[in-house]
Amino acid sequence: ITGFDSNGKTFTVARAYIPNEQSWVFWWILSHALPQLLGIDAMQRIVVILSDGNSTEIFQINNLLDELCPHVHRQRCGWHLVNRGWERLIYHIPKDPFLSNFRMLETTRRILFSWSYSWMTSACETKEEYALSLQLFHRFLESRELFLDKIRQWHNTVLACEPNWVFYRRKSLFSKEEYTNSSHERLHSDR
Repeated sequence: ITGFDSNGKTFTVARAYIPNEQSWVFWWILSHALPQLLGIDAMQRIVVILSDGNSTEIFQINNLLDELCPHVHRQRCGWHLVNRGWERLIYHIPKDPFLSNFRMLETTRRILFSWSYSWMTSACETKEEYALSLQLFHRFLESRELFLDKIRQWHNTVLACEPNWVFYRRKSLFSKEEYTNSSHERLHSDR
């Protein structure tokens, strides 16, 4: 578990080796260990919790929010939604960079990723900007024929979590405009 200080530097709040990813482990860490280690005052100063797509972890984060931190906003990690969702759903695509459909798909992927990430930043600041961008995104998708059904399925998984990542809904939060936890994970995964 990491956080940001007032200078934008990442710091480790707690580190735990967990025996598995069962619900009781996340429940114990979030609802018992953290309040004991940090204290209720520190828990009440949390503004945003950013998590990946682990449904067991998300369920326990929601329990934490209900019990101790109803003021906290839970967000989904943009990188996990976009990148990991793509890897999970666009699995049958040949990986040979010399195939013409691979190059076209790779170009399309870069455009789709960049566009999706723009909704998570101040590049798309209002609900109206987001709605227009999303409409143009759908038109762009319709102009592509390559693996369209799979790409549509990927896009629907991203949109299903929209309230937890779109920038215009959280721009007033003091969250350092973070929309991904991958930088935090990478920082601590090497250790």
